[in-house]
Amino acid sequence: MMIGRQNRAISNTMSPRKGDLAHMSAVPLGVYLVLAAAASAQTEMVPIEGWAATHAEAAFERAVTANLMKCTIKPSAPTLNYSLQYDAGFRLVFPLDPTRGPSGMINVFLRMRSAAAGEKPIYLAARYDLPGGPHEDDGMLTGRFGAATGTWRIEALAIDSNGRVCRADWRAEIKPSPASARADSHLPLRRLAILVDAAPVHSAYGQFPPQDREMFIGSLSSLLQFIPAHSTRLVVFNLEQSKELYRSDGFEPAALNEIREKLQAIGGGTVDYAALQKSRLASEFLAGLIDREMRDSDRADLVVFMGPAVPDRVPPGNYALTGDRPHPVFGYLQLRPARNVNTGPGCPGINSVTGGPPCPPRMAAQVRLPTFPVQDAISQAIGKLGGVTFVVRDPSELAKPLRDLAHRTQVHGAKR
Repeated sequence: MMIGRQNRAISNTMSPRKGDLAHMSAVPLGVYLVLAAAASAQTEMVPIEGWAATHAEAAFERAVTANLMKCTIKPSAPTLNYSLQYDAGFRLVFPLDPTRGPSGMINVFLRMRSAAAGEKPIYLAARYDLPGGPHEDDGMLTGRFGAATGTWRIEALAIDSNGRVCRADWRAEIKPSPASARADSHLPLRRLAILVDAAPVHSAYGQFPPQDREMFIGSLSSLLQFIPAHSTRLVVFNLEQSKELYRSDGFEPAALNEIREKLQAIGGGTVDYAALQKSRLASEFLAGLIDREMRDSDRADLVVFMGPAVPDRVPPGNYALTGDRPHPVFGYLQLRPARNVNTGPGCPGINSVTGGPPCPPRMAAQVRLPTFPVQDAISQAIGKLGGVTFVVRDPSELAKPLRDLAHRTQVHGAKR
């Protein structure tokens, strides 16, 4: 079953910048609903203000006397995201007509209050068009939303096309971000360089899926927050294409949305690495990126590569550090699929690097993938340059590598 692939947010809304550091300590970062039967179909629920917020408040008031929809809304435990913020969440389950299917839409509203915010309500909303057609199961929408640290009182309201309602309320305890205990006294750095290989982590999906974009943007924003620098160079490239897609020598967190859009524009089918095995173009391209960082007159204190593992595809290059000039600290955040994936009868095949496309949970068993670093071209280059590769499969594995890189850079600077 697949429902609600299209989303039309309430008009006159304010779109959040998920991952923008300027918004991390204030109000909720944003809400996105994940369609339960189609993990790749996710969309964002947005904060609302003005007349839209007034409309939402009126909806909550009318819901007290409205007819009830046969449904349930249950909260889910807060979880860490790649921006190293905690998301709360909920699950909405509602009946579908097995013969005709649903029609019309469902509006979902959230009203959130906290003592830290002065108990002033914050509203979020989305509208979901429901497809027609026969369905055997109930409909289900699951949502997660970021919120600032503290205790939140959350009220959820779902309204169908006939005006029937489903309501729930609960408290959510949001923990402090791991980034709050970030770096050492010697930070910020003078200069930081980040080089991002913009290729899908879940290559079995055949495109750059939304969860990969959030993984990249969230990890990038966490890196910028954990290891602040007076100046940051960001390079986005594609190793398979031997192509530089973006370069900024004065990158600011406010430009994260621009990077998100560039990642969103990356499409196409699965990567054909056979061409890479026949040439050394990708290896030479990678060597050129590293050589430019080594020779730059405004050399960075720390150079961090970030991207998916590409095992045994790109020929290794020759890299060596010379003792006659200062050199950066090198690190590599090797982004990998989740540690646990579904497999079983009717599920596509998986491997330890790329994982596999989604599989219905009822048909699957979970397999835990290995977490050791894959020896790809970037990890081999980083090793020859005295750096270290860190495997990141989920947000809980991100904070420790960032602390390690900050510490390594501090120690390296002290030895100069």
